[in-house]
Amino acid sequence: MMRPKHPLAGRERLHFTDTLDFDHIGLHTASSIYLRRLAATEAGKPMRLLINVPGFDAVCRMVQAGI
Repeated sequence: MMRPKHPLAGRERLHFTDTLDFDHIGLHTASSIYLRRLAATEAGKPMRLLINVPGFDAVCRMVQAGI
């Protein structure tokens, strides 16, 4: 999920590695997005985790706010 004016918005296909130059909003440490940090490391880039929030609703609110 991303805001409509994000540089990656509107792409038909998007790979996880395409997102690694941008900030991410994460969930708790057992969530799939948090666990993707390993895939980022394997791709040779750190995952830019801006903040961890307690639930998906909070992620949606942050995206809606343009964060």
